[in-house]
Amino acid sequence: MSLEAYWAFEAASSQRHEFLNGAVYAMSGASVAHNQVTLGLAQALSRRLRGGPCQVFLSDLKLRLELGEDQIIYYPDVMVACEP
Repeated sequence: MSLEAYWAFEAASSQRHEFLNGAVYAMSGASVAHNQVTLGLAQALSRRLRGGPCQVFLSDLKLRLELGEDQIIYYPDVMVACEP
């Protein structure tokens, strides 16, 4: 699937999907334990990074990576961004 087709497919879907160089993978739901670990990690990172330029984001945001020819879109559980 092309990246453009992925964007349209993802916008129309009720389920989230990751994209790896044209292959699309449906995201599964998380367990209670997984959710608790993710929340704890996000809270710890937020406390540590408070007052600095970095922000913590949770799983509902996509992360787009362009690494050479590779096109990748993930929904990471937790991510930190230090640029606007």
